[in-house]
Amino acid sequence: MLFMCLQLIAVILGHLWTSENTRLRSRIELLLKQNKLTKNDVKSILQEYRDNIGDLDGPEEKERAQSKIQKFISAF
Repeated sequence: MLFMCLQLIAVILGHLWTSENTRLRSRIELLLKQNKLTKNDVKSILQEYRDNIGDLDGPEEKERAQSKIQKFISAF
């Protein structure tokens, strides 16, 4: 359950990060630093999430979801 929460938080951070709002990015980096985390920590969680996305909704949906998460990983 805890790891699912971490994955959800990482996905939210990915959404926020890709908005390219510099003030928001600075705030995210500050919060990560305050919690002794790095962008690489978030990337690792996102990579784990991407690798474990199932194809319950079909292979096309799986590919779409993985592509979206990869966009977040690349942005970090």
